[in-house]
Amino acid sequence: MGSDVETEVEAKRLLMSIPPAVMAVERILRLRLKADAGFVVWDAAPLTGTPYWKHNDGLILAFATGLGFCGTDMRHEWALLGQQALIYVRGMAAYAASAVECYPLVHIGWVQTIALYIPMADHQIIVNDSNEFYVGTDSKCVRGIISNSHCAFNR
Repeated sequence: MGSDVETEVEAKRLLMSIPPAVMAVERILRLRLKADAGFVVWDAAPLTGTPYWKHNDGLILAFATGLGFCGTDMRHEWALLGQQALIYVRGMAAYAASAVECYPLVHIGWVQTIALYIPMADHQIIVNDSNEFYVGTDSKCVRGIISNSHCAFNR
């Protein structure tokens, strides 16, 4: 059996091997239940003459508005996405994809400083509506809705 120092070093090494995205899941699920820092709406219908791709990137502003309600300092920002929000995010130029399973969520990547999560396929009830999303920080969360969505997805 190793010394206390060796045990502590091994424990720190194991903790360092856990992706930060996994460690945030419990906090995200807890804050989502409360979601009392505000409410945002993003209109998915582009204004006349606005290219779809440019309008689509406007969802980032909805995320930023919600995070502003949370009093963010741009650390530990996250978004939990319903299916419609996921479709729009995947079309963003700023989306950097990855996939880390964090039961019952999947960390799917980043948009700017925001870590993105979706529920696993058998846990869709975590996000009540496919047009719904949540954004938050370590201590606060905002609920958001996508209005006028025309993506071909129905739950």
